[in-house]
Amino acid sequence: MFTRGFVADLIAKGCAYESEGDVYFDVSKAKDYGKLIGVSGLTVYHWEAGKAKPRRRQLPAIAAVRGLGKREAAARLAGKK
Repeated sequence: MFTRGFVADLIAKGCAYESEGDVYFDVSKAKDYGKLIGVSGLTVYHWEAGKAKPRRRQLPAIAAVRGLGKREAAARLAGKK
């Protein structure tokens, strides 16, 4: 469902982590990640769990967040951008 680049970006941003060769979404970060892309944390969790897929209209926001660095993401979450 997700590309390796997307997963690597999530790990780099601290939203996911690797354990014993598997990658897990840090559900404590789902709310923040959802806020950045305009969905709920529960929606992000459902995507990660394979219970749902992002809608076509959500893909541009997901792609835009992939390009954010940690500082820019933190600034957006704090309402500074």
